[in-house]
Amino acid sequence: MPPLRVNFVAAALAVLVEYAEQLPLTVRQVFYRLVGLGRVPKSRQSYLNVAEDLTMARRAGLVDWDDIRDDGAPVHLAPGWASATDYFKALAERTTFRLAADLGQPVAVEVWAESVGMVAQLQRVAHPFGAHVVGLGGQPSVTALHDAAVRIAARPVPTVVLGIGDHDRNGLIIWDTVQADVPLLAPGADRVTFERVSVTAEQIGTGPLGLRLEVDPQRPRFERTKDDGLWLPAVEAEAIAPDVQANMLRDALNRLLDTDRLERLNARSDRTSERVRARLQRVAAEADDDEPDDDEPDPDAEG
Repeated sequence: MPPLRVNFVAAALAVLVEYAEQLPLTVRQVFYRLVGLGRVPKSRQSYLNVAEDLTMARRAGLVDWDDIRDDGAPVHLAPGWASATDYFKALAERTTFRLAADLGQPVAVEVWAESVGMVAQLQRVAHPFGAHVVGLGGQPSVTALHDAAVRIAARPVPTVVLGIGDHDRNGLIIWDTVQADVPLLAPGADRVTFERVSVTAEQIGTGPLGLRLEVDPQRPRFERTKDDGLWLPAVEAEAIAPDVQANMLRDALNRLLDTDRLERLNARSDRTSERVRARLQRVAAEADDDEPDDDEPDPDAEG
């Protein structure tokens, strides 16, 4: 294994500190921030070096494991508790009761991200607004789109889907596909509109977003279709600074939703959450699992 580049680790840590409110970041987001700072060149090999060095830094304990999102294998732990008392205590400590933030809103909002790795940071912005966040993971499955159509059809209000994805051929094909398919996959699912938050052609360049990183290191430009001959700049969504992306999403949610109602609902949620937690604490105090139930065998007994 090659030696760890100390200067790189220091630069990467500075990026993670700067965007602490948006953690965890994806490897690509760290890479694009380092490119913007002039610390690494913009190339495919440079991206691979950044990925390798971040892995080594995490193994060495220099970068917190939870600060980088790399979508490891899904793990489904088997449920189990030492006692009912422990269960209720855990519920009391971890539970934050919230009323559904979309209650009484004129529309329901979902945020669909092409990159699954961005979901954790996007939901930090979206969930206080009552907006679901969906990671498409590249080309979404028809099952995922059908499930979305069923959710949309079941709602009493129209749905707005806010999209965040790469401005390249595959990213735009995904966006076109979901807009065409979802309204057809369940009766009533046509009560949906789609709005692209990022990346759009209008955002690329030297405007207020500062999206000068308008190249995928492998494909600086791409053809919109094979037939029209229109070449457009390729920009990954992860090239946008995480705080800028968060503000773009927050602005869209503020525009679509009744924020006064949301503020009142959140206040009610806070009051109700305290009552729920107090009730769970009383239940935990009353639980008595020192002896097994008469009707149940003791798992420690022989025979």
